[in-house]
Amino acid sequence: MSKQLLFVLSSPPAGVPAVEYFEWYEAHLDELLEVRGFVSAQRFLVQDLGSGESPEGHSHLAIYEVEGDLADIPANMAEKDLIDRASYVRKKERDPSGPPLPSWWDEVAFTAWTCVPLGPRHAVDGA
Repeated sequence: MSKQLLFVLSSPPAGVPAVEYFEWYEAHLDELLEVRGFVSAQRFLVQDLGSGESPEGHSHLAIYEVEGDLADIPANMAEKDLIDRASYVRKKERDPSGPPLPSWWDEVAFTAWTCVPLGPRHAVDGA
């Protein structure tokens, strides 16, 4: 089965040092990779290519490759208490392993999209 993509755009709250946000999010990726269907994750800093626009004002992008039926992903995330802010708080109250819940958790801005391939992947030879 082909992989689909899940894009999550985010922005740290004002005053949160970049290194703190980076370290927390890098550790959080491992929590997400425990969700059935998630097969890879990578984070990016969003940079303008001259348009003066940023996607919804966000500064960071995480791209997850997922396998299986995209309709199953929310339920799989819910099983791990990773479906929304409140469930993540419950997860951390029940099991503090992984990165600690940051004090700024309620203030971080994020939005997510799933992306389904519309055709074959095009690549330069060997890529």
